[in-house]
Amino acid sequence: MHIEVKSLEYLKLRTKKKLGKEVIRMSDCESLSKLLENELKLNVSAQSLRRFFGLIKYDGGFSAYTLDALARFCGFENYSKFKKEVFQHEMAGFFSQDEAKSEAEFWKMGAALATRIGKSPALLVELHHNLLTYPLARQFFLEHHPLRDMAATVYAQYFHEYLKYNQTNEAKLFAYGFLYVGAFLCQNNELSNLYFLQVQATPLTPEVHVLPAGRKFGVILLHADHCGDEKLFNTTYDDMVEACVTYREASQRSVCSFEYTVLEHLIFTDRKKEITFLIENNTPQLQEDLPYVTASRKKNHLEIWNILCAYAYHKMGEREKAQEYLMKTKLELLEYGWKKYYTILYLFVKYDFVHQSEKSAVIMQLQTLVDETYFSYFQAHISELQQDISA
Repeated sequence: MHIEVKSLEYLKLRTKKKLGKEVIRMSDCESLSKLLENELKLNVSAQSLRRFFGLIKYDGGFSAYTLDALARFCGFENYSKFKKEVFQHEMAGFFSQDEAKSEAEFWKMGAALATRIGKSPALLVELHHNLLTYPLARQFFLEHHPLRDMAATVYAQYFHEYLKYNQTNEAKLFAYGFLYVGAFLCQNNELSNLYFLQVQATPLTPEVHVLPAGRKFGVILLHADHCGDEKLFNTTYDDMVEACVTYREASQRSVCSFEYTVLEHLIFTDRKKEITFLIENNTPQLQEDLPYVTASRKKNHLEIWNILCAYAYHKMGEREKAQEYLMKTKLELLEYGWKKYYTILYLFVKYDFVHQSEKSAVIMQLQTLVDETYFSYFQAHISELQQDISA
């Protein structure tokens, strides 16, 4: 986990508590500096402490040595161990637990919460206070359980809150990428343009995880296609093909690959050659993901992959391949928070393979899901199907 503002604020509070007074002047920093040297044999200058406590204007980061020293002063082995306690405290508060739990247990609690929200979106109103009060818990929940079904609802605001405490390139690509898809699906061009610019301006630095990396390429490719910017599309696509090799090893350790993430965006284009490349060169998972990621999440992504392929091949007019992936799909394995969105894609393909007498029922299902998710992007396609059965 990155060094978050909340962790630093807690470290300031714990340090002042241990010191027994506020740190508001130069002499306070000098006293603390001497204590660190005398008690722990650590040399942290008063000037560094003035910067840390905000007594002088400073926009840079703080050295690991300074943070570790203050964490040791507060009784922790290092700053990493201190952040872990802060995380545990926030997660326990968020989930109303009396004691700390493991990340695996918090994952399961997050999954259960996502299920409840998926069944009853109104639950977000009750959760509003907690989602704003515990930024580290919110980060964990949003990163591990991004509810695609709610991308065009008030839920999106929590990604803006998330960015207040996470300004790394990885966090920006994760959040702005998610927000872009939500804006695109509800046809809010002003917001989608804004989020696209944020994604485009965020550099793809080495520490960025494979999924936010794929999202950066996916957003730019989709936006370039949508705006008719062939130069941007072609340049980005060439870079993406090279990146497939760069992220291959990381894809092998992830429940969904770099190619999978890019494909999620390209299915909304008519780029047959590019879509075919992503499907045929998809990197399968060969190693375990994070130890607390459950088997159900992998099953969820496998079903999503089947749906993405079915939808893509259907758009390309390859009915046999579309039907092959459609037949393999088991909607019941989709997790709540993902189920409505990917069921919409599934039903658009299914419509073409059901008997005429069943088509009206499929259209009704589609309309209900689009109304519930506010994904108006699909409305024009539904209207086409309605005209089809009326003809």
